[in-house]
Amino acid sequence: MGRMVSVMLPDDDAVKLEEYCLSRRISKSDAIRLAIRMLIESKTKESKVYTGKVIVKGRRIEAVSIMPDKIVVTGEELTISQG
Repeated sequence: MGRMVSVMLPDDDAVKLEEYCLSRRISKSDAIRLAIRMLIESKTKESKVYTGKVIVKGRRIEAVSIMPDKIVVTGEELTISQG
């Protein structure tokens, strides 16, 4: 079987959870179980990610966005090399 768990969510998160469940016609419990499975799977994948050093040079670097699956650098006259 399983364990009963109670979770207190901020109002905004609770509203988003309800909207998600209504749009997909699933229960809140199912949505939370799915989120936990996705979290566990992403942690497993993270441990297998290759890491390396990359050097980004440019006349002007405007922005750097770091996301789970990529890094986006915007600017002028950018060059990228592996270090």
